[in-house]
Amino acid sequence: MSANVSILLFLIIVIDYVVSTTILDQQGRPVAITPLGSVEGEWRTSFDGRRYAAFEGIPYAKPPIGDLRFAEPQPIEPWIDTWNATRIYKCPQIDNGQVIGEEDCLYLNVYVPETKQSKLLDVVVHIHGGAYAAGYSVEYIGDKYVMDRDLILVAFNYRLAALGFLSLEDVELPGSNGLRDQTLALKWVQDNIGSFNGNPGSVTLTGFSAGAASVHLHYLSSYSRGLFHR
Repeated sequence: MSANVSILLFLIIVIDYVVSTTILDQQGRPVAITPLGSVEGEWRTSFDGRRYAAFEGIPYAKPPIGDLRFAEPQPIEPWIDTWNATRIYKCPQIDNGQVIGEEDCLYLNVYVPETKQSKLLDVVVHIHGGAYAAGYSVEYIGDKYVMDRDLILVAFNYRLAALGFLSLEDVELPGSNGLRDQTLALKWVQDNIGSFNGNPGSVTLTGFSAGAASVHLHYLSSYSRGLFHR
């Protein structure tokens, strides 16, 4: 009987761990297994001393280069090897008179606090500002402060300036691809955030400056319906 009780307690502990967190700790680094493939980030410490996983540079779309330069974003295809999600990307833009960033820039970041809660965490998706011509995913966010709360933070890049919003009002170049990038990122959240212990049914959309304007546009757009809840 004692052995049976011990086994039962062990199973309860294991099940509790699996339910409470989907972030694995492999060789001192956080790993999440998504429908697209596994991603490896890094552990960080929040302002109040809480450990959290930072996954930076997860692709949500195919690189918008070549024939896809002015095309609608295409969903990223699954990968085989573990993706090294420890890099911040920036889309092309002008900063102090210099061109920075790269066209292969449709990546997002996911920040997950360490928790033993059995319930899925609420998700906050932030859209950066910059007059649709500058900025990048986590500019002005401060993830180490946000991670003191029981929520998951997602921030992403979208194409800027001519690469994201040039329009000839025809089929070849209809325009607003920067907003289409945002919509695809929101779809990624719905399909993958559960792998990070996030609740796809509780997504709050926030933004700063042009990002705040984007929130209004998504609220009005039928293409964004069901992709966020507040």
